[in-house]
Amino acid sequence: MRVIIAGGGIGGLTTALCCLHFGHDVIVLEQAEEFGEVGAGIQIPPNAMKVLSALGLQNQIAAKAFCPEAIETRMGLSGATIFNIPLTAHSIEKWGAPYLHIHRADYIEVLVAALQAHAPEALRLHAQLARYDQTADRVTVSLTDGKHIQGDVLIGADGIHSKVREQLLGPEQPRFTGNVAWRTVVPIEKLGADAPPPTACAWMGKGRHAVTYQLRGGELVNFVGVVERDDWTVESWTEQGSKAEAA
Repeated sequence: MRVIIAGGGIGGLTTALCCLHFGHDVIVLEQAEEFGEVGAGIQIPPNAMKVLSALGLQNQIAAKAFCPEAIETRMGLSGATIFNIPLTAHSIEKWGAPYLHIHRADYIEVLVAALQAHAPEALRLHAQLARYDQTADRVTVSLTDGKHIQGDVLIGADGIHSKVREQLLGPEQPRFTGNVAWRTVVPIEKLGADAPPPTACAWMGKGRHAVTYQLRGGELVNFVGVVERDDWTVESWTEQGSKAEAA
């Protein structure tokens, strides 16, 4: 089969590699002109690592990642430990794969390199889907630049504002969860004694919590601060906030 995938994020690229693994041809349509240093940290649990291992990417991912000593929860003000589950060797023994942290940009880099190694022409940048049309056995994707691509299957991996989902199900508005997340990545050397522990740590407070963990072999610290509120109206992964609001 020829599989067309709308969206070149983690989901779209991994889907493309899985399709190639099972002998299908793929085309990945990504609207960005290039992949940059976008996003922050991502935790990759053992089940996801098993998929990456089956694709032959475990070593490449591990080389760019950080292996936490444990996953834990603490009280936000006192730092008192609520629970602590060992990882590293324990994760491999119990779940059959490591538990890793990785920067999204590094994750994408590994997936793109693997896709280009297996199918050099599969990834098409600056390719934005406008609509699709289908018959009983074919699907035709129309791009905003007027080009058309035919395949057997179209997979929508184009995010919360998916053009594929909108045409399939009609327009939908994102539903606010009641949580706003402040995200940032900081060089660990700038934190000194304030550097968080080498774990995947959730710090709990009333109506809010924070998550800290390290990236790139311990060079960076990822921080996510989540605040419960009911007055948020803008949906965006990239909207800038102020230090005062985050604090």
